[in-house]
Amino acid sequence: MKVDEFYEILAATKHRWRIESCTGEINAFMKGGRICCPITAVCEATTNRKYSIGQYDEAAKDMGLPQHITNRIVQAADNWDMGTDHRRRILKAVNLKDPS
Repeated sequence: MKVDEFYEILAATKHRWRIESCTGEINAFMKGGRICCPITAVCEATTNRKYSIGQYDEAAKDMGLPQHITNRIVQAADNWDMGTDHRRRILKAVNLKDPS
């Protein structure tokens, strides 16, 4: 999967996304109370396989997302790297604004 395709699919997800107030992490709240990160949400949308939030490596491999892209998306979503293009792209795709 190419990075542009990842963001197109992320934008098409209809989940309840939010930025965690104490950590800045971007997560989706799924039916049944599950919480997903952008990578596990896109994997579910493309493969119909459900992974827990901590299984982003397995989910990324399942959909063919390269490891270096996976790492950058995870860092941006987990608020380790706020000023990156990936953080901005995630926020735009899920229609959120950083509170800062």
